[in-house]
Amino acid sequence: MVSACATSNPALYPVVEATSAPNGTPVVLVVDDDFQLCEFLSDLLESDGFEVLKAWNGEEALRLVETITPDLVLLDIHMPHLDGIQTCAELRKRPKTAHTPILMLTAVIEEESIEQAFVAGATDYMTKPPSPLALRFRAAGLINAHRRNRQLRETETRLQSVIRHASDAILTLDQTLTVVSANPSAAHLFAAATEHLIGRSIGELLAIAPENLGALPVETESCFPGAPGRMVEVTAGEFHSGSRRFYTLIVRDITERKKAENQLREWQVMLQSTLDTLSAHIAVLDQNGVILEVNEAWKRFARENGLQTGNFGIGMNYLALCEQATGPESEVAHALARGIRQVMAGKAAYTLEYPRHSPWARRWFIARVARLADLPEAPIVVAHEESTEQHLAREQLQQANQFMRRVIEAIPDGIGVLDAHGRLKLANRALSHILGVPASELLRQRVSGFLTRHRRPALREAVRRLLHQGGGVEDIETSVRRKDGCFVPVRLSLVPVMSDQTLVVIVEDLTPQKAMVEVLRRRDEEWSATVDAISDLILLEDSQGRLRRCNRAVTTFLGATYQRLIGQPTVRYFFPHLSATAKTLREAVGDQPEFQFPGRDQWFEMSSYWIPQERGIGTGWVHVIKDITARRQADSAMRRLTAAIEQIAEAVVMLDGSGYVQYVNPAFEKTTGLVRESAYGCQFFELPVGPVQASLRDEIFRALQSGREWHGIYTARRKDGTTYQEEASVSPVWDEAGRLQNIVAVCRDVTEQLRYESIAEAVNVMETTGYIFSGIRHEMGNPINSVKTALTVLKQMENPSRATIAKYLDRSLAEISRVEYLLKTLRSFSLYETPVLEPLPVAPFLERFCSLIEEDFAKRGIRLEYRFEKDAGTVRADQRALHQALLNLVTNAADALEGCDDPTITLRVFRREHLVSIVIADNGVGLTPQQLDQLFKPFYTSKPHGTGLGLVITRKLITKMNGTVELRPGPTGGCEAIVTLEAVAPKE
Repeated sequence: MVSACATSNPALYPVVEATSAPNGTPVVLVVDDDFQLCEFLSDLLESDGFEVLKAWNGEEALRLVETITPDLVLLDIHMPHLDGIQTCAELRKRPKTAHTPILMLTAVIEEESIEQAFVAGATDYMTKPPSPLALRFRAAGLINAHRRNRQLRETETRLQSVIRHASDAILTLDQTLTVVSANPSAAHLFAAATEHLIGRSIGELLAIAPENLGALPVETESCFPGAPGRMVEVTAGEFHSGSRRFYTLIVRDITERKKAENQLREWQVMLQSTLDTLSAHIAVLDQNGVILEVNEAWKRFARENGLQTGNFGIGMNYLALCEQATGPESEVAHALARGIRQVMAGKAAYTLEYPRHSPWARRWFIARVARLADLPEAPIVVAHEESTEQHLAREQLQQANQFMRRVIEAIPDGIGVLDAHGRLKLANRALSHILGVPASELLRQRVSGFLTRHRRPALREAVRRLLHQGGGVEDIETSVRRKDGCFVPVRLSLVPVMSDQTLVVIVEDLTPQKAMVEVLRRRDEEWSATVDAISDLILLEDSQGRLRRCNRAVTTFLGATYQRLIGQPTVRYFFPHLSATAKTLREAVGDQPEFQFPGRDQWFEMSSYWIPQERGIGTGWVHVIKDITARRQADSAMRRLTAAIEQIAEAVVMLDGSGYVQYVNPAFEKTTGLVRESAYGCQFFELPVGPVQASLRDEIFRALQSGREWHGIYTARRKDGTTYQEEASVSPVWDEAGRLQNIVAVCRDVTEQLRYESIAEAVNVMETTGYIFSGIRHEMGNPINSVKTALTVLKQMENPSRATIAKYLDRSLAEISRVEYLLKTLRSFSLYETPVLEPLPVAPFLERFCSLIEEDFAKRGIRLEYRFEKDAGTVRADQRALHQALLNLVTNAADALEGCDDPTITLRVFRREHLVSIVIADNGVGLTPQQLDQLFKPFYTSKPHGTGLGLVITRKLITKMNGTVELRPGPTGGCEAIVTLEAVAPKE
């Protein structure tokens, strides 16, 4: 009936409020020793969405709550062992279940048991079996109430934590304005324990009338004996509890804030006093360039120049005035405006020196722009100060010492404010820079601490006298010790500010002035060190011919000391035979561009410079005497070389790095028919002479640009248009920096020489051809005659056997194979007629070559050894042709090892300057002198079945690659074949 009723009317189902738990499902613990009732209650609660835990006795229930905290406990009063009342008491002792609602179940209502259950901590009770609907509503109500109470407890805990840890004092007052609670900060503020504050009237703690609570927040003073006179700020709030009214007071200690505000006002006064003591005209600008404040010097300058206004420019936009300025002084105004903009953008400071001349006086001023503090929003200070005296002093210093650079910027003075005890209350950036200490660390330090011990009493006495007796400005010139230990000379100016017993100290850095004196002192040392390092003779001679100064080279040349020479007549030491007639060295030398001193072989030249009186060092002559002996010798050698070039038969052309003609010799005129004067200054390849082929000209320039020399024979054209054969060597000339400086070409007409060589070559070819054909006839005639004889004998036999026929046919085939091998050899003779020469690294090529032949030689029992230098370099060769040539030589060496013990072939490679040598050595039978003479002739062989063409082909291939090959007996026997090729230059 209950289930049907509940289903028919869903509104009767209780609602459990939402929870903040991860799953949100309420947990109910059912504890009953009646199994059927326990199952019934579990099914009923689970159908309503509860999570149910079951325990059959009190002990099991206590174990379950150790791991899971239920939202509700249904507990049977009467159970064996540990009954429901004891279990309830144990649950209340545990922190996790101390507030969990416990619904007691009892079959019989007994007043005593019910009373004991409530005493043990039960929340409510029901008779069992309970009504399902009543149980649902009772469980939902207890769980919702439990959750609300838990949230209230958590909120109360957080609020108490906030109040306990708040930095402000928090007081709670009842409607009679009596303190009912106070947090630890209140105890700290009033310097009393919390219990001593509770029960006191608010009037005993704060100097505030009760009727003024509605005007809060207010500032007042503490009147409590533990914290008298402390300034506080009070904020009040009102709340009600039932029918009673309460107040919450938040009391904040503002004593330090008030002190800071008062100190800030004092500092503003001191800053204005400091600005008024400065001689510079100073204006303070805001971030937009508007004048906020000016000092007394600014106002005085305005009054003296008729620029006085009601407020001396305060409130005007100074930056805009400078940017919009026109007229003769607009350039200075615009420059100052740019400087102000730069400081606004983050630049530390800006300095501008500008003239402001009048008809009766020349004056200069320095404008300095900087921020008042190292903060982006800090005001900007613009100071104008007259610098006429410093400017004129710099001009005089520049006239007296020309090598000194101009001093164009004045150093700002350091400003500090001292209290009555001589401690710094304010320090600007300049003072911090002078003392080498950050401005924040300077505060509260004594200025006397930066002085030496014997200077401190004088400063203390000056401070005492100014503070107690008054008076004007006192200047003290002394030295201060920086933080890094260095001493800086300064001038201290003490200005009293009598209104608040403080002093303004102006610290002027005297280092630049001291440095100038030191520079002037060292100028003489620098001059001496400079001229003593020069090898030329340098001497200063006065108008009377006496030596005033000289460098070390003069004393060494004359062999006399400096002290002995100074003040003596100069001519006496250099030209003693002219001392009676010549007064000065210039008179003794005369107009000779080159001369010799008496008794010396060297040649000299002299340059003389007159020193006028206005230079400030007296009139006289400066003589620089240079030894030109080596130059004369070089000039003489150059003249001889030029004469030789002028007389040689080969044409010589010198070009600059761009190809323009600088020099040609007479042979060039004779060869080309072009007058040399018409060639000077022209591009060589634009002249109507030289190589006919344009591509050859490009080839020559590419070779020169890559750093190689070019050699070759080409067809050239003369001025009259006729052509001839010319052999030329074109070489680049590099300077010390590796740049192309000149091009030198040596050319020779070889037309006749080539004609004679052609005739000789034709004759040689005919002789060689006849010799070759004679050898071919001999080499091919022998096997042919042998075949003919074998066939003739076979023909004349009657009924020869098959063995006999085979014998004669084998002999004929062997001879025919010999002819075939000879024809193949003749074919390879012309195989590499025109080899392609390319850069070829030697060591990698030979490593590949040895790997190809090593296995075959091993099969023949020949050991192959090779030793290659790592820096053997690169040669210009045809890889296939070189491979064939070396294979021929190695094969000959292998053939010479037949029948030898431990046959070995060794390959070595080494480089000597521009040549690379490849040596193939064997330990065979060697060669006789007669064999060495015949080896390179066609068809000569020392082997039984050789053709006599292998070495001829090898020499032909090596020669085509601009190399040589030779054979010679080995130092310990055997034979050595040496192939030599030209190495490629590194730039190629």
